[in-house]
Amino acid sequence: MLLSQLYPDQIKSRELPEENDGEESIRIQDHGDASTSLNTEDTEKDEEDSGVEHPLSELKHLKECTGEKLSCKDCGKIFIGKSALNRHMRIHTGQKPFCCDQCGHSFTQKSKLDLTTHMIIHTGEKPFCCDLCGHKFGLKSSFNRHMRNHTGQKPFCCGQCGQSFSRKFDLKIHMRIHTGEKPFCCDLCGKGFSRKFELKTHMIIHTGQKPFCCDLCGQRYSGKSDLSKHRRIHTGEKPYSCDKCGQSFCRKSDLTTHTIIHTGQKPFCCDFCGKRFSQKLSLNRHITIHTGQKPFLCGQCGQSFRLTSDLKTHIRIHTGEKPFLKGQHKRLYMIKM
Repeated sequence: MLLSQLYPDQIKSRELPEENDGEESIRIQDHGDASTSLNTEDTEKDEEDSGVEHPLSELKHLKECTGEKLSCKDCGKIFIGKSALNRHMRIHTGQKPFCCDQCGHSFTQKSKLDLTTHMIIHTGEKPFCCDLCGHKFGLKSSFNRHMRNHTGQKPFCCGQCGQSFSRKFDLKIHMRIHTGEKPFCCDLCGKGFSRKFELKTHMIIHTGQKPFCCDLCGQRYSGKSDLSKHRRIHTGEKPYSCDKCGQSFCRKSDLTTHTIIHTGQKPFCCDFCGKRFSQKLSLNRHITIHTGQKPFLCGQCGQSFRLTSDLKTHIRIHTGEKPFLKGQHKRLYMIKM
């Protein structure tokens, strides 16, 4: 017997939605390993918006009451119906039976989450248009996410601090502040990061690459933000001011370090010897004394160093730079004969 016959009042007048109003941010790779994102935001694959009510939620509940419960033999997860279990099993088997006719890319599902969504890349279809700014989208979920930029809606709230976000992905990243999770780790020095782009920026420290150049003095930097901070030396801009004494600083980190003068606080403690530090950076530098770790590598001769400053000094051997002249600085640049 059909569900519509069993529960005519509950199912009457319900229509299938044209597209899931969820928050799937789909990222698909084409032949050249180049990642193609169906929206322009810097997101990973988001899950559905937990705050969105689906019009078939009651119908799904009715199906759960009447459907057969099946368990996955590999992970133990429970599913309603054999088709749902078979679809899940492809995660374990790696099976991708649905293939794109145009590029040959294969998918685990034929639904709009996989193959149907992928086809938008080839068709270029963008049926969802913003009435406020005219921006067009291939997915309704991307359109819904975009509309929050105009409305200011932030439906995803952190249960620990109350901060709210417009995207579930942003909340997921934020939660790492509370959990301390740092899934992206540097292979050279072991330092962990909460976001992939932070690791990518960090790697420049080891390679010595400095692509950003000051047009006023020619000094080069590994990051764009470092260049922006440097330019304040030329402009004299000091946007960060101390509430206690009024002293101003070019960088926010300098202000944070300065405020400890007023508090005398040293929250960072060495587990090896118990010595305390006002800055985490100072603690990390100190710990290398105990571990013997030398994470900073010279790209020209392979010699490694414990401190960045030691590496910078060493580099002058290769460059021939002699910045310290007698009578101008307490330090002399010495050359072994």
